[in-house]
Amino acid sequence: LLLWWCHTDLHKIGGLPTLLSLLSSPHPSLRWRAAEIAATCMANNPPVQRWFMEGGALPPLLALLADSHPVV
Repeated sequence: LLLWWCHTDLHKIGGLPTLLSLLSSPHPSLRWRAAEIAATCMANNPPVQRWFMEGGALPPLLALLADSHPVV
């Protein structure tokens, strides 16, 4: 169900910029949840993967890997 939602509604409402902004939130709980949503949406879904990459998802996702104070 979530994959269908990511592919249709999130794209229709222009939700990617909001999701990407949450990846840079000062609140760790929002960052990991946004990353989890991004991962779930992109899993085994090439059209959504392409949409995320074209929307600029890679830099904020990579920045999470460089976080010196990760919270799990």
